Amino acid sequence: MSLASRFNRDLCTYLDRRVPSYKWKPEYRIDKSTREAVDVGGQRQFEKKLGNPPVLIEAELKREDPAGNILKIWSRLMEGDYRSGVILVQGFSQVYRSSKYHNRRLKASVAKKLGALLQASTRGKLRYIPIDMPYHPRAGRTEGNGARLKAARRFGEEIARIVRKNH
Repeated sequence: MSLASRFNRDLCTYLDRRVPSYKWKPEYRIDKSTREAVDVGGQRQFEKKLGNPPVLIEAELKREDPAGNILKIWSRLMEGDYRSGVILVQGFSQVYRSSKYHNRRLKASVAKKLGALLQASTRGKLRYIPIDMPYHPRAGRTEGNGARLKAARRFGEEIARIVRKNH
């Protein structure tokens, strides 16, 4: 199992305990026909009404192009898949703030600007929240249980606060 998969699983486990009114899933499908997914997604379990807005989470650990994740959500919104109230949380690891990875720092900046543009263009359908995570995944590692688990919990706590405040 990859580092990203383990991180997402840890995040879901934490969110299940902190926000039990939501059902959290790793690899949450946003489009059944194309099999597009976000890292983690959650929806209220006790509200079965149509149009129940999800919380979509992208955890950018080492990805080369985080703006691509914004574009796939934008596409779903333009197709009319969501009514309003969607929250998109995009977490950026320390790799995106490191002077060693200058290119990724620029790409994170572009993703954050694109997310703000998405929020403005959807007129209240979506709320975009970027979060800088205090986690530096090491190159070439697939595990890292202690640091990874701690980072997933910290990120999860931020998400839990956002969900409680906005939904």
